[in-house]
Amino acid sequence: MKHVLSFAAALAFSLGAWSQSLVNITFQVDMNETPPNPAGVFVAGSFQGWTAGGTQLSDDDGDGVYSVTAAVEAGSFVQWKFMNGPTWGLEETVPPACGNVSDNNNRFLEAAPDVDTVLDPVCFGACVACGTVVSTTPVTFEVDLSLQEVSAQGVHVAGSFQGWDPAGTELTDDDGDGIYSITLDIEPATYQYKFVNGNAWGSDEAVPSECAVSNNREITVGDEALTVATCFGQCAAECALPTPGADITFQVDASQIDSAAANGVYLMGSFTAPSWQAGAVALADADGDGVWTGTVFVEGVDEIQYKYSIGNPFVGGAIDESGSETADFAMMGCGADNGFGSWNRTHVRSGEAEVLEVVCFNSCSGCSESVMGCTDETAANYNAAATEDDGSCFYNPGCDDANAQNYNAEADANDGSCQYLVTLRVNMSNETVSPNGVHVAGAFQGWDPGATPMALLGYGVYEVQLVLADGAYEYKFVNGNEWGADESVGDCGNGGNRVLVVAGSDLITEAHCFFSCDACAGCTDPYSAEFHPFAGSDDGSCATPLVEGCTYPTASNYSPNANVENGTCTFDAVNPCPADLDGNGAVGTPDLLAFLAAFGVEC
Repeated sequence: MKHVLSFAAALAFSLGAWSQSLVNITFQVDMNETPPNPAGVFVAGSFQGWTAGGTQLSDDDGDGVYSVTAAVEAGSFVQWKFMNGPTWGLEETVPPACGNVSDNNNRFLEAAPDVDTVLDPVCFGACVACGTVVSTTPVTFEVDLSLQEVSAQGVHVAGSFQGWDPAGTELTDDDGDGIYSITLDIEPATYQYKFVNGNAWGSDEAVPSECAVSNNREITVGDEALTVATCFGQCAAECALPTPGADITFQVDASQIDSAAANGVYLMGSFTAPSWQAGAVALADADGDGVWTGTVFVEGVDEIQYKYSIGNPFVGGAIDESGSETADFAMMGCGADNGFGSWNRTHVRSGEAEVLEVVCFNSCSGCSESVMGCTDETAANYNAAATEDDGSCFYNPGCDDANAQNYNAEADANDGSCQYLVTLRVNMSNETVSPNGVHVAGAFQGWDPGATPMALLGYGVYEVQLVLADGAYEYKFVNGNEWGADESVGDCGNGGNRVLVVAGSDLITEAHCFFSCDACAGCTDPYSAEFHPFAGSDDGSCATPLVEGCTYPTASNYSPNANVENGTCTFDAVNPCPADLDGNGAVGTPDLLAFLAAFGVEC
């Protein structure tokens, strides 16, 4: 890789016509506190397509600090993570203090415009050099669940300070007053978090928009001890009685959308069942005037969030109110940031039956008398009812996401067809694998238990690669090729099925244990011959230390105790003239006579 980059840089310099200005960044990670994987230490990032195992670091001087230099576009925003091994699942957890909180807590840097950069070594999974003492601050989290039926699985807090694990940090109520609390030592930084009435996503609170940041709570930790107290699902510390349930009638004017009559208009939101289920509520236009309505009984929350869609957003070319067809729309006057780059409508309930005002699709107010739309008859989205052109005309719809498998460079509008590479993995180490193999069945392939076989990746882990469009998919693994051999999962699934969400990028799932929401236990010591790179916890099976040496029995320096080949084998020289039996340097009659004399003798 270093030779290729050096050649590319030299070529750019000699021709003077390189399309992008490149600079070098040297990445360094200190592995002295984390045993390096025998398979190598790597970095994956935006500069190399987030390819696991694609960019290996080296420790040439043996000091435990691994480094690699890569060329990146000058001035670009670079993100990365270090990996102790060549596959996803072995990447570090970057602390929020030095991670990009808005994007999966990746390390980040804006590349200098015209100079190379050598980054200081950081400890694997840390923001500072190994051995550095990091100061922490005690933070007490308190949440009042006196108005809730507390889950038998307990009450938890999940946030960027603990890896967003909904079951990892449990709160307690020692005096039985309904207020649960925990005190944690946290590094000074800004974090997002929320409380969970249970131990799995789906039982987390809905944080009201008035105190939410990207649908989460936010806290800034400094040097002084801090206590945060709140009511579950509310902004204040003291719980307010819930607003009584009542009917709400929703109304949206879709008369300016050509496809509305053919595809229907739908409502989805925080109150639909399941939450935010696409196409959850079908609206009706009984009199054909273009205004679509529907009534929903809502209870349990004061503030609701919702949006409308033309057709089911997960089917075909449907358009929801934050879709790419309306990328300039931000519902600033009547909505809230949903944390995923778009906005939802919001409404605070009165507790009585309500009829919401008619709003225009993609607008905070009613439709104007002028019908906005594409007025060019040659455009793919020509609107015959439009009286004023809104500049939205496009002529070649397709997938315009360069990261998608079906990217169309000629597309001038996204038609919702983008597809991404999804790798599903399952660990069968604890199972007797069926002679019929391992399969996956799901909504993406018609729930056929024998149609989609998986390949053995290694270490008992099977995987299959699929190409899927954005959306939520249910699926399960099958130890065989027919129903009855399928798994059923609990807290991580829906009705026994696993749930996969594809959202604008390629995806590799964790290799969870068959029939489980967690990774299988195994040997986690990389210096043991039993090491399992996909193990989630250690099961005590580590028994055989790795011993490097020559493992070829025919070698002159063969080591019978070695179990890892290190490339040091040597072999005795072989006679260059094997037919010279008497060793006189020539093949002649004496050699033939010696051969005939021994012919037929058993050796």
